[in-house]
Amino acid sequence: MIKITLSEYNALPKDCRGVWSIERDDLPNWAEIRDQHMGKRTMLHNDNGTTVLLVEGLSFEIVEEDFYTREFRCGNSYISRQELEGFSCPFCTKDTTDAQMQHIVDEADAATRASWRIPVGQPIDFQNDDQDDTWWSELEKAAVGQGIPYYEDIIEPVYHGTPDSSVRFSTAGDRVIYFTDSRIVAEEFARAEGRGGLHPGEKPTLIRARITLRTPYVVRSEEEWMKKADNMVIDKQKWIDQGYDGLCYRNEAGVAYYAVFHSSDCEILDREISPDTGPEKLSITELASRIYNLPSGKILHFKRHANRQLDVALVRRLLDEERLMKNGESDGFRLQLDFGWYVELRKEDRPRVAPFRYVVEAYCLDNIQCFLRRYVSMEKALLHCLNGFNENATIPNRYESIQDYLSKHPEQ
Repeated sequence: MIKITLSEYNALPKDCRGVWSIERDDLPNWAEIRDQHMGKRTMLHNDNGTTVLLVEGLSFEIVEEDFYTREFRCGNSYISRQELEGFSCPFCTKDTTDAQMQHIVDEADAATRASWRIPVGQPIDFQNDDQDDTWWSELEKAAVGQGIPYYEDIIEPVYHGTPDSSVRFSTAGDRVIYFTDSRIVAEEFARAEGRGGLHPGEKPTLIRARITLRTPYVVRSEEEWMKKADNMVIDKQKWIDQGYDGLCYRNEAGVAYYAVFHSSDCEILDREISPDTGPEKLSITELASRIYNLPSGKILHFKRHANRQLDVALVRRLLDEERLMKNGESDGFRLQLDFGWYVELRKEDRPRVAPFRYVVEAYCLDNIQCFLRRYVSMEKALLHCLNGFNENATIPNRYESIQDYLSKHPEQ
């Protein structure tokens, strides 16, 4: 966010600043964002050659004249927010309180004196390079200790998709909050793709946020991400005890995923509630080609198997013939949840994806949703399908195992 003093703002040409006074009823989410715009100061800004309109509170902030230049002293030590922002790796001090600033300079002064055994009443010799270097090093440690983030720790924008339009971020207990830098991926989660679609009363909601991760654990592969983070049960305290405040992973397509451990590191910028509109009713072939853009081979497979329901007989057949399935071969079936789904089950038993051996690709037949998951066994893959793609630890699964499913649905 750009920071500007009131005098600097007022010095802008009159045609480059103003106040938002236009109602934008043409925007679908205007009711939700109206209070963030109406009556707010605006200014034009050059962003890499493009002129953009900035809105106060969303993209720029007017600060007190001396907020960044005010000095905080301890003995002959002193520091300002402006100097913290002048580090080679600058700190972001916009939310730093005066009390924190005073604590930082007090701590740096005391640590430097202790390091060089400077007597009480004798000033630190800033002309001495060694004492000066120690003071700046201790100052940076004190700022980090006060939780002042570096600008490089702040990730913006990121997105969180949810079917709960009133959601509030919480990391109580073992909860973590997931984000991605891909709006498209977040929109898929907003439509509850992992649970077979939206439930009654739910609305697809896209939250744009800013997160701060100072010491994240960087996941190196998709398999590692799926083991460590892509589930509803993360041993969060274990990671915190090791000094991490979150997990992050960037896949081969360049999409980044984040698991944040502390809700205080998350700031909601705005939320967008989308109408739950799906595609027009299309034939199976049109759905596969026009909506999901599948290759011709997959379209044929899609058309051939999309009306075959996953039932007891098919479950038994797939398990009985599992030994005959070759690497790369697949089978398909229809799964009826709140919406209809076409599911492709494919064997992928390769060292690169070990210990995972099967892949499920699911395509919704009633609205635009699709997802991919990997499993260590065919039983695990089929059980996830039979449990309606449930990935919410607070919602009990219908079946504990494949054997549980078969016992409750004996063949007729």
